[in-house]
Amino acid sequence: MSEERNAASSGGMRRAYLGLRGLQEIGVLVALITLCVVLTFTTVEDHHSKFLTSLNLMQVARQASYYGIMAVGMVFVISMGDH
Repeated sequence: MSEERNAASSGGMRRAYLGLRGLQEIGVLVALITLCVVLTFTTVEDHHSKFLTSLNLMQVARQASYYGIMAVGMVFVISMGDH
């Protein structure tokens, strides 16, 4: 029974790996994760991370939302062919 479970979980992990390997944006995802890890370790002060706080993550999301809104508008204009 446990061998079947291990085979099923390894098959699921293999499918997930193959799915991620096929993505063209995997480099961007790796860069984002690397950046977050680097910022977490370089902004440590008195054994507390200043980067991974709820306040900081909300500020980053709020600032990034402006660029996201502009990008949606640009994609809409380009997709309509009015460039």
